[in-house]
Amino acid sequence: MELIERVPVEGAYEGMNQTARLAVIAVAFAPYREPFFARLAATSGIELRVFYLHSRDSLRSWAKDGEYQGEAVPCLTPEALYSLPVFGAVNLSLQARLEEFRPTCIIVCGHSYFSQFVAMRWAGRNGIPYLLRCDHTPLKIVTRRGNRPVRWVAARGRVVRYFAERSAGALTIGSENNRFWAYYGIPPERRFFAPFAVENELFIEAADWARSRKSQLRAELGIGLGRLLIFAGRFVEEKNLPRLIEAMQLADREELSLLLVGDGPLRSEVERAAAEHAPGRVFFAPFRAQADLAKMYAMADGLVLPSVLDGWGLVVNEAMAAGLPVLVSTACGCAPDIVRPNENGFLFDPHRVDSIAAALMAFADLSGSDLVRFGEKSRELIRDWNYGTAVDGVRKALEAVST
Repeated sequence: MELIERVPVEGAYEGMNQTARLAVIAVAFAPYREPFFARLAATSGIELRVFYLHSRDSLRSWAKDGEYQGEAVPCLTPEALYSLPVFGAVNLSLQARLEEFRPTCIIVCGHSYFSQFVAMRWAGRNGIPYLLRCDHTPLKIVTRRGNRPVRWVAARGRVVRYFAERSAGALTIGSENNRFWAYYGIPPERRFFAPFAVENELFIEAADWARSRKSQLRAELGIGLGRLLIFAGRFVEEKNLPRLIEAMQLADREELSLLLVGDGPLRSEVERAAAEHAPGRVFFAPFRAQADLAKMYAMADGLVLPSVLDGWGLVVNEAMAAGLPVLVSTACGCAPDIVRPNENGFLFDPHRVDSIAAALMAFADLSGSDLVRFGEKSRELIRDWNYGTAVDGVRKALEAVST
């Protein structure tokens, strides 16, 4: 039996020739989405309502602060279980909220939770087009196959393909994500480019202001004036920090130091690795809000993201807007799109310490003029990865589904 029965009901929507009533199903509040939603809401011809499946995030304390209509739909799942697939978000009132809003199109951000499947099924039964958006890449498919039972992965893949083939299309964030949706059967004419982005101007302005205070900012953290790399993110297994620190030792560049901004469950393991492999050359700072993070980038000479699995890696966007060279794992979704080896940064295999070390050494050996050139190239490359481009992608998708 089909999960979606395409039976028109009274009041079904006959296209979007006038104002599009756009519902977005999002998982949780996130600072980088707020400007995107605010710009969508301010776009002529779009009436936006965002429904959040998770009501809170105790770790980061993120909350809605954008100028758009958004609400957290009550979630039955305890916060400790949010990371579980399928039942990590069960929101029994979501369908009622959609019926009340009566959207003419829905964007579903993700395809892992019961509530997302409910939204897509409801849309299909009511003849309402829905668009898919996520940060998944083909590498995530391979990783799941390697880490989880084959039957579970196969079943999940069939569900994703089922809903993808019945969707109005996908909003792709980059070339690897585009390949992901192609794998699940969405044809090119139904894939619309709407990149993940950050507020480039915020990082440009804050970094330029703080750069003249570089030595002062470093002194406050006890960091000298040698070549400094920064990492910003959670201390979790996927970020690969212990291997990065091992590579620091193998690279054997005493003038090179590393600043780790963030926290997480692997904090103790990372601190032990720092003490063992790079004593005196690894520094720690707590999580920072975006405005403060821009200042952290300004005191650094480059960013490193050593993830073994990362759908995109928005810290790379941030650092590039701040004018930094970037050292990025080939397992990051952003790598083929915004990193140009030997022009604005270096790529490396995150599973090989020697590959990471080679990138560290290449970075450490750059001259001062090379650092400036790489940083300027970063800003040039990231210019078109912005919220305006993302909104244009959504508009093109809405125009396509309304015809």
